[in-house]
Amino acid sequence: MEMISKISKGSRMDQIYIPKNRTGFYIGSHVIIKPLEIKKTPEKFYSYNAESIEPAKIMLIEDIFRVIDSIISYENIIITGSFLDSGFNFRDIDILLISGEKINKNKIEKSIKNYVKIDNHIILFNKKTFFEALKIDPLWRLMLSRCISKYRLTPIPKRRINYKILDLHL
Repeated sequence: MEMISKISKGSRMDQIYIPKNRTGFYIGSHVIIKPLEIKKTPEKFYSYNAESIEPAKIMLIEDIFRVIDSIISYENIIITGSFLDSGFNFRDIDILLISGEKINKNKIEKSIKNYVKIDNHIILFNKKTFFEALKIDPLWRLMLSRCISKYRLTPIPKRRINYKILDLHL
């Protein structure tokens, strides 16, 4: 027989309460107390060229996704930048947030900062401008070459060269 109970704080000892109407556990019988393993389903996300990520960073990514889920609706969340490098030599977490609605970026950044205690930098896009930026800007293509996203990324559009943007970056 198994019973599930919760540990309560007592004045001298912590206590576990079990109901009086029970079968199999008699007064004076020896029992084993061990923690209950509740299997939490891990957050599903997609990794692109970032296979070896530390477990602590995976927990941070799940927390970031959870915080953003509780605040707004979105089309995709993409985490990129130095956060995905091995080790903990990063200053902030770069987050691309793709959404079709008007979003208060400062509110989201503050919520993430309060929850995970790490600086973050959110870049907002709508779907149309995001794919237009991927077509003409090589820096955005480079950022997406190594990233983690909440939902699967659609194929990157064919490159279109815009010499003005290339001159701007050079």
